[in-house]
Amino acid sequence: GVTAQDSGPNSQMISAMLVIRVQDVNDNAPQISVNTLTSGNAEVSENSKVGTFVAHISAADQDSGRNGELSCSLHSENFFLEHLRQNQYKVITATPLDRETRSHYDITITCQDLGSPPRVTTKVISINVLDANDHSPVFAKPLYTATLRENNKPNAFVLQVNATDLDSGNNGKITYSIDGDDHKYFHIHPSTGIIRANVELDREQVPQVKFEVVAKDNGQVPEVAKAVVIVDILDVNDEPPFFILSSYSFHVFENEPSNTAVGIVSASDPDTRPHNQVEFQLLADSSADNFVIEPYTGEITTSRSLDREAKDVHYLTVLASNPGQPHLSASATVTVYVGDENDNSPDIVFPNDYNNTVHVSNKAPKGHVLTRVIANDLDINSNGKLIYSIAEGDKEGRFDIDSNSGAITVK
Repeated sequence: GVTAQDSGPNSQMISAMLVIRVQDVNDNAPQISVNTLTSGNAEVSENSKVGTFVAHISAADQDSGRNGELSCSLHSENFFLEHLRQNQYKVITATPLDRETRSHYDITITCQDLGSPPRVTTKVISINVLDANDHSPVFAKPLYTATLRENNKPNAFVLQVNATDLDSGNNGKITYSIDGDDHKYFHIHPSTGIIRANVELDREQVPQVKFEVVAKDNGQVPEVAKAVVIVDILDVNDEPPFFILSSYSFHVFENEPSNTAVGIVSASDPDTRPHNQVEFQLLADSSADNFVIEPYTGEITTSRSLDREAKDVHYLTVLASNPGQPHLSASATVTVYVGDENDNSPDIVFPNDYNNTVHVSNKAPKGHVLTRVIANDLDINSNGKLIYSIAEGDKEGRFDIDSNSGAITVK
């Protein structure tokens, strides 16, 4: 109130009510409050539907009238500011989000009053895009090849496979395994993808192993990928040669020239080149000098003309060996039968120059055996069979000789 009083005696006083109205000026900027429903940045899952809630926005201005009236906006291709009621908004997604393309957004909310001149406030909202298991693991290549030398030690390193997953966290964490029952030969480390041998491998039994490896992520609904692994088992010289037969029998006629074919022996080696090359040789013995063997074909020929009457059967030992290390070999026996030719004349033992006379009585009857011619022939069979006959001297025909036995009788 306002009071007025004069200064005279018996002064009078009067009062009046004075109302002062404070006219507002636009001296307060808008205030923006963000509620993300989390303790930190706003979060939204990738691949969420358009219109998914991200944050709640509240705006306020202490000024009055148009100075306190607010207008808020958001400029973003991926998010939209939806008006709820006076000074209340919510931020929603405007497009599907892909975390693997972009995992974080900083968007700016702008609120402006209607004063003159207007006051403007901005607020930055940080938004993290949460991962969804929307990517499968991918191997670096669909086919892996490796080699492993046979007779390996168990747990020998073979190779390492690698797969990646664009997802994050458990959705991108990969576990490796071997598909099927080929884990009897190999095992794989579930985290590193390193493949090692379970057992000692024999190339002659298992020359190659082909199997599939699996990469699986750890999402709630896991995604998987597969790749093929081929492991070739490399050869070492661990197999000796072996003959097709343990013994061989051949025939060759006597008196044939040197280099006459006798026969062929055959051997093989289960190893691969160069460990499977087989070389033949004859072991030195009493018969070996009579024959030659071709070292790579196994063909046996004579080195000289043979004489059956000197030796009718030759026993040889053939050695088959490979040139690798260690030096491995096998042996087989070869029997060579020398065939007969009629190259020997009969030899008359009796009569001879020192014993050629027999005595007979003049009373000897017809058929009486006077003596027997004794002869032999070094040849065999028909070549050595003798036929006896009187060549000359019995002009009167008094005697007879048995063609088979050589017995001479009175005729």
